Amino acid sequence: MNRIDGAMVAAYMRGYDRNNLFAFVAAIIGSDEARRLMEMYRVSTSKHWQGATVFWQISADGNVRGGKIMLYDRLTGHRVQEPFPHINWVHSVLKLPDFKLTQCFFGEHLLPYIRDKPVASTLHTASLNK
Repeated sequence: MNRIDGAMVAAYMRGYDRNNLFAFVAAIIGSDEARRLMEMYRVSTSKHWQGATVFWQISADGNVRGGKIMLYDRLTGHRVQEPFPHINWVHSVLKLPDFKLTQCFFGEHLLPYIRDKPVASTLHTASLNK
């Protein structure tokens, strides 16, 4: 299995009042715009850590390839690194049997709708020196 049921994503699309990243972004751009962007990019909330965020990787054809769970500080917007880096995957947390992670770009599901806009990717300097 290399896909997550889209209904699972829908079930996670609530609880922004408990989401640290949402709180940080909303303080800067307002709750309505923060909610609009989080919903458009399908960013949601996880109970794995209090205040955690899920970044769903949804391919251009609508398949949910994975969900990366990360914890952010609600005041600074920085990732929580202490006492350990708070990063995990939905399939690991849920112990989905036989799941094989096949990643895609975060936000890839929006590509069919923005054909007239430029798309960019960041490259690490180390990759350029090979």
